Amino acid sequence: MLQNDPDYCRWILATPGLKQKYGETYNSIETLIINNFGQPSDSPEHNAFQARFVDKSYSYSVLNFACNIDNRLSRLSFTADRWLKSRTIDYCELAVESASKLTSLTKRSEHYRARYEKDLFKDIPRIDLINRDFKVIFEHKGWDVVVCADLKLWIDPFGPELRLSERLPIELKPSVGDDFPYILRQVKNRSEIGIVIADEFCATTVSIDDAKSMFMSSGSKLIISSEIPKIGLPEIFSKERK
Repeated sequence: MLQNDPDYCRWILATPGLKQKYGETYNSIETLIINNFGQPSDSPEHNAFQARFVDKSYSYSVLNFACNIDNRLSRLSFTADRWLKSRTIDYCELAVESASKLTSLTKRSEHYRARYEKDLFKDIPRIDLINRDFKVIFEHKGWDVVVCADLKLWIDPFGPELRLSERLPIELKPSVGDDFPYILRQVKNRSEIGIVIADEFCATTVSIDDAKSMFMSSGSKLIISSEIPKIGLPEIFSKERK
């Protein structure tokens, strides 16, 4: 019945409440619809393409190209630095005031001295790294790869919480030809929007620019892998947690 009713299939994929209600049963039906009621057929070329994402530097390069992560990290760093400098100036003024008070205290007032010292040091501005996570998930909810980056900073004690969070579902195609409208429908019918990356574009009916515009107008992207510059994984994501 489902296979002969595409409108019903689209309704199932577009209704998130069904997932909460039916759990694993919904996941099985979703996978069946996404795979067009057949077994997914992954070629050796597709498997090799997917294996590139084992390299986190490559995965980050893709995420950065699609979502402009480097510029967003720079803006986040600039905001943190500006706030930190502002708070440091406030702290220096507090330090001068507290030092003046400390010199006026006698040895008989050590408990007051301790209180002022506590007040002096508790407000030292600093950046706390609350969360840092970069991960790559394979074969998730019909997607070949999902690349996730999450960074949360807190400028303590009075500053804002700064966050960069991105999740990029990816469909991989060794080649995209005149079947690209079907690929676009396939991507749009999933429970979350993602992008398509292809090694080559060989359609004869439309240009690559027109195909990219069609994906873009649908909230997705079509990217050719050769367009992606290789960059390293930023230190903030690559260094070990302490």
